[in-house]
Amino acid sequence: SNLKVGSTNLLPNSDYSFGYDVWGGTLGTIAEINDATSRSKTWKITCTTGGTLGLQQNSISRTMSIVKGVKYVLSFKASGTNIAVVDYLHIMRPLGGNQRLGSVSGLTSTTSDFKIEFVAEWSSTTAWLLFGTQLSAGATITVSEIKIEEGSVVTSWAPSPKDVDYQLTQNAESTRLVQAWVDTNKSNVSDITSIKASTTAVRNDFDNILPLIRSVTS
Repeated sequence: SNLKVGSTNLLPNSDYSFGYDVWGGTLGTIAEINDATSRSKTWKITCTTGGTLGLQQNSISRTMSIVKGVKYVLSFKASGTNIAVVDYLHIMRPLGGNQRLGSVSGLTSTTSDFKIEFVAEWSSTTAWLLFGTQLSAGATITVSEIKIEEGSVVTSWAPSPKDVDYQLTQNAESTRLVQAWVDTNKSNVSDITSIKASTTAVRNDFDNILPLIRSVTS
């Protein structure tokens, strides 16, 4: 049988939790929207000027590994207004010679499942997905649960295992920045502590003399 189930999401940062780059950014807007039914973050692309508009992984998460000759399947959920076809989907790589995938049709205002099977034309460990489409002015597309897995069978969305590494890196960077701020502002922190101590001492002195003031004025 040629049927193969992958399950692992090979696309790092597939729901753009760690940031994204915009393709054709001057043509419209991209915003996260709330969708309680989605397993991933949901994004709405709105075109203000006709043209090709889309999302792609940011530079730190362009680390998808694919192998030439291997079959993969791209899946996602999408809905749209004034649009019926998603037709600008590419597997990208730094060297160029990007692989254009097929298009999907049948978008409506109701969220539906879509998939495209493809065979990798080249191998790379630094690939990523450009999720884009041609839009007319005023058209919108909403997308979520983007996944690339080996084989031809679509399984439920889950983040890529590499996303854990990105989260750890992000946490480590946050810790480093906080420590750098503390190191830079140690003297200020010390001054604040001294001010608090002085304020407490003044308040204690006032509390001590307040009964005397009252006795004199009574």
